[in-house]
Amino acid sequence: MALALPVVVEAGLRWWRPTPCPSAATSELMACLHTYSEVYGWELRPNIALAIPAGRITIDAHGRRAGVTPNAAGRPRVVSLGDSVAFGLDVDDGETLAAQLRLLEPGLDVVDLSVPGYGTDQERIKLEREGLAPAPRVVVLNFCLANDLADNALPVFLYDGVHPKPYFRLQDGRLELHAEHLRLAPAARTALWLSEHSVLFNLLSPGRGARVLAAQAGEAEHVHWQTRYNEVMARPKPLVDLAVHLIESMADLARGAGARLLVVVHPTRHSFAEGSPLAAELSARLAAKGVASVDLADRYRARGLALSDLATDGLGHLNARGHRAAAEAVRDALAETRAALGDAPPPPR
Repeated sequence: MALALPVVVEAGLRWWRPTPCPSAATSELMACLHTYSEVYGWELRPNIALAIPAGRITIDAHGRRAGVTPNAAGRPRVVSLGDSVAFGLDVDDGETLAAQLRLLEPGLDVVDLSVPGYGTDQERIKLEREGLAPAPRVVVLNFCLANDLADNALPVFLYDGVHPKPYFRLQDGRLELHAEHLRLAPAARTALWLSEHSVLFNLLSPGRGARVLAAQAGEAEHVHWQTRYNEVMARPKPLVDLAVHLIESMADLARGAGARLLVVVHPTRHSFAEGSPLAAELSARLAAKGVASVDLADRYRARGLALSDLATDGLGHLNARGHRAAAEAVRDALAETRAALGDAPPPPR
């Protein structure tokens, strides 16, 4: 009987409020979308649908953004990795970069593995664990100038400072993974699970999940994300070094599976207007390593497009028109490199 009462109460609360995440208000959206992961730090919560002003955000049973309809077997496949810019927090399922690329190129399968908040480090792990099994011909890495360099240097999510994430450090020129801090004690893991899944628990102990993660991260007091960002970006050269090594290792992983890596660099409003020495250095160093990249700022300018018409904020999050323009640029880059035309070597047997 002691257990039956909470179960009955939980069932009744779920009838009143079907999910612990009742809305997609901006302040709640990331928490609604994410569930804790000891591998990635967080991942998309499977089988949820959230209403947003532009339509819906739907996550399927595999924990991927819906809206990309698989094509017939045997068609060339593209895997897309990225953070919230590629994911499309502000657009409907059918308007994301991946969904638009599929519409522009009906002969392609497109697998969307983008997850809001991810850095290149998490995307590298995602590629190794999930991105190669679909046997892609091309892996598209969406690199966000606004925060990816900083994300890669941090053991926690940039914008809240408490959600732990795996990260890499360069040790004698080699990438060394650090993920020990992702392992929670059983009591903390139980509290976090309840905060993510139970309406009753959240009513009785609001904010408990965040407090668990804050304790795990050793966050004694709140630090504004801009302060954290400024501290990390004060020494940009090591950040570019780390990004190049991460991307080069992703290119090696893709190549080993018979695929090619294409890096798509997403601008911020500032970098679009003023240019970005860091983006130029990143592209030049990748080119020297034989890794193809495309700067979307150049593509937009060539078409007479202003980022202010394509983005919803200074970080470069895209509206529906922006996702379409980005998808068109990716399509053109794929055609130019002939990477999507079947000329990539077959995966090793």
